[in-house]
Amino acid sequence: MLDRELVHKRLPENVFVESHTRRGEREFTSRCVFVTAHRLYNDSVSGLSAAGYVVEAARQANLAICHEFFDVPLSAGFLVTALDWCFTAPRPFVVQTLEPFEVRTEIVEAVTRRGALAKITARSHLFDGDGLEFFEGEASFLITSRSLTARGQHTEAVERLGTPASPASVQVYSPENVFVSAPIHGAEAPDRTLLMVDTAHPYFFEHENSHVPGMLLLEAGKQAAVYSALGRFPIVGDCYADLYRGEARFGRFAELHRTTAISCVFGRLSEAEGGFVAPVEVEFEQAGRELGRIHGAIAFMDQAEAVALSAIRREQLDAALSSVTADLPMNWAFQ
Repeated sequence: MLDRELVHKRLPENVFVESHTRRGEREFTSRCVFVTAHRLYNDSVSGLSAAGYVVEAARQANLAICHEFFDVPLSAGFLVTALDWCFTAPRPFVVQTLEPFEVRTEIVEAVTRRGALAKITARSHLFDGDGLEFFEGEASFLITSRSLTARGQHTEAVERLGTPASPASVQVYSPENVFVSAPIHGAEAPDRTLLMVDTAHPYFFEHENSHVPGMLLLEAGKQAAVYSALGRFPIVGDCYADLYRGEARFGRFAELHRTTAISCVFGRLSEAEGGFVAPVEVEFEQAGRELGRIHGAIAFMDQAEAVALSAIRREQLDAALSSVTADLPMNWAFQ
């Protein structure tokens, strides 16, 4: 795997890029893996929270490229200002083979100030082990001092307002991976929840942050949309859901110690690819001011089908059975 510092991670299990090579002046290829035992991203009905994970893998590839090939110092910080993504099929992405995937990146814009890279826009296309494209995206980053993104001293735990949603309602298993509240009592909009921030979370706060990480906002926005959609559209009540496309724009930091409200507005639900799709607008707000929004679409498929197709769920089951078998006495079958 790549050096942890290249992707701004402290723990090796949080690095998702194996290697990268340069194909041209601004073209690069990165080899990434599908994890099977990650504490956050594998906590999902389908075995992988695919939208968040794939976007994060492409983001890590972008960071490493900037450090390795554009001489951006490791002390630099990256602030995402725009993020667009779309899976090729209008349905939740389910990993059907565990072969590594390829991220082909093109730097379509590079702004230099005083001889240093100050902003980049990177376009990424992702291909599976058979060479078939399954995802495309584009992200813009401002490159600045890491001091703007890392807190200089220990930050006390953030007080949680509201009651966290149940894990099942946002389609995870562990309470530590629930990032939204149950609907706000008395809220004007029924699809309005609060962001749940845990500064001890093992992934999003494995290193210092002075604000809510952008990838946490993405995961929380997905959960808010899933929670709201399953209640709003009864026909998808037994479906697995994920954002299959999105256009995220953020103009402000989400401050750790301010309450962040998340609201979802849906368009018409329609049939697509053996399931359903609904447009959704997810808005993030603090103290009455908009932080940003995700304009996208949420897709639904039968949960049983998602589990049956998932190579990750099969791998998890095999690992669990192997663990149980290893604890049995050698002659257990004859007892």
